[in-house]
Amino acid sequence: QEGSAYFNLKEIAAAEESMRKSVELSSGHYPEALFLLAGLLNNTNRPSEAETLSRQGVAIDAASWHGHIELARALSALKQPEEAEKSAIQARNLKPENPQIYLILANIHIQRRDYAALLKDLGVYLKLVPAGPEADQARKTQEVLQAEMQKAQAQPQPNEQPQSNEREQPKSNEQPRSNEDEQSHQSSEPDPSWLPPLPPPQPQQ
Repeated sequence: QEGSAYFNLKEIAAAEESMRKSVELSSGHYPEALFLLAGLLNNTNRPSEAETLSRQGVAIDAASWHGHIELARALSALKQPEEAEKSAIQARNLKPENPQIYLILANIHIQRRDYAALLKDLGVYLKLVPAGPEADQARKTQEVLQAEMQKAQAQPQPNEQPQSNEREQPKSNEQPRSNEDEQSHQSSEPDPSWLPPLPPPQPQQ
């Protein structure tokens, strides 16, 4: 409770000290202390340690959405989107009404370039939180994504050849494009803007 109080007062160093003391006194068997400390570490850009603590807490209480959400945040920051997605989905299944889970999933799906899933994440989030700074950014990302997808649909596919009365002959000094070059060309489109950093998780009452 002391750590939570310091956390709400934005005295991060004191909050971390108290949370670590809670973990120590409980011999690492009190999962909420582990999850709160993991959240603090995620917020201060220490995802490796946050991952370790989150996994430790989830091993004790696998039914805690809080543990899965912190693990997803840590794994996403560590650029492990596939594993992060699994944890975020578990958090969503445990607490589907929590809007922050959909922001986490949105960031993960941006990493994975799964734009269909990203649109669903943003749609659900905006239903839960229709107004506010994060909603404005989510809506902007949604609009950018929809515009990019419409642009991509309007472009000719790589295997479509323009119709012509005469077959074009390759230039003598032109080299055929390799598969790697083709993939690089197709992935050169910029990704939608990242959503803003997630707010600190609120201490559990």
